[in-house]
This record gives sequence, C-alpha cells and structure tokens, in this order.
Amino acid sequence: MRAHLKSSFNYTIAILLIILGFIGWIVPVMPGIVLIVAGVIILSIENPRLESYIENKFSKYPKIEKIFLLIRDKVKRVFG
Repeated sequence: MRAHLKSSFNYTIAILLIILGFIGWIVPVMPGIVLIVAGVIILSIENPRLESYIENKFSKYPKIEKIFLLIRDKVKRVFG
C-alpha cells in the first residue's frame, strides 16, 4: 500500500512539473525546460521503459549521460 502511494505521488509530481514546464514555454517568467527535465527524471524513476530509453539516447553523449545519471541518483534518494 505504501509503495503504491509513493508511486502515485511520484507520478503526480512528475506530471505537474511537466505541465508547469509547458506553461513555462508560454509564459516567459517560468523556466520551462528545467521543469520539464525534472518531471521526466522523476517519471523515469517510476517507469523502467522511459529510463532505458533515456539511457540509450544519452549513451551517445557521455558528458550529458554522466550529468543525467548524477542528477537521477540524487532525485532517487529523495523520491525513490
């Protein structure tokens, strides 16, 4: 039960951040890309297919992959 609540919470936060990110593209006051990336990282914690897709795409760019993995590990400690 607790794992289900945690998963639902993570999905809710991720979707909310992605929506706010798209609003941030329309309203120039908010940093849209940062919110979208944060939402996708949180969503990738709960969705193994998305996580493997992102890892495969970033494997071409080792510097970006290293940064992504570092951020994802920090976010996993908080959310997951």
